[in-house]
Amino acid sequence: MIKLIAGEKGSGKTKKMIDMANEMVESTLGNVVFVDVNNKNMYNLKHDIRFVNIKEYNVNDMENLMSFISGIMCRDHDIDSIFIDGLLKLKSIEMNDILDNIDNIKSLSEKFDTNFVISLSCNEDNLPESLKELAS
Repeated sequence: MIKLIAGEKGSGKTKKMIDMANEMVESTLGNVVFVDVNNKNMYNLKHDIRFVNIKEYNVNDMENLMSFISGIMCRDHDIDSIFIDGLLKLKSIEMNDILDNIDNIKSLSEKFDTNFVISLSCNEDNLPESLKELAS
């Protein structure tokens, strides 16, 4: 499953994702990973959640991100959910990059039975049609 949380800056996307991750880690037998572009929210997550600041690993474009996520999944076969916050905050990732890679994310999700929750800083009405069905 892929779920997109879209909204303008300051609309509560990150808080919603943190709440979802904290609830998920209490109810799943698998592992939960929270990927962010900074350490600001690290201490808002329960300690059982694996927090990753992708900037510490020089992830700066969609190709690097997909490889990085695949590596995380390769290392841990028990991942239930991966939360990716602030994807469009990375300088070189744009909406078209997400469109070009959404099928790759779907494939990872289906092949490894992993949920993805991704936040995007844009109004849900401005999402491309192919992404609107994934938005909540």
